[in-house]
Amino acid sequence: MDSVDVRQPGARESAVKDAFEAAVAAGARGMRVRFPEIGALASRDVKARKAGKGTNPFTGESIMLKARPASKKPRWSFPKAVREAYIRTSTRKAA
Repeated sequence: MDSVDVRQPGARESAVKDAFEAAVAAGARGMRVRFPEIGALASRDVKARKAGKGTNPFTGESIMLKARPASKKPRWSFPKAVREAYIRTSTRKAA
């Protein structure tokens, strides 16, 4: 990446956008990209699914589910500190 003068109008937004686009491209290639204090971006393999019958939960009607090919999907994982912060706030509300 090139160095960016963040004092220029719109330079910060452009730098963040460029960094995120590079991270997304690396994640699409199968690399795990870490953002310190924020989390990590990775790809997840999703298995293929056969066609079959299912049930509409609202009407109870029987429906046909289409087959789905195997694919890769993005996955974001949060650091432990962020997960624990959410657990602490949710337990305070419950009490």
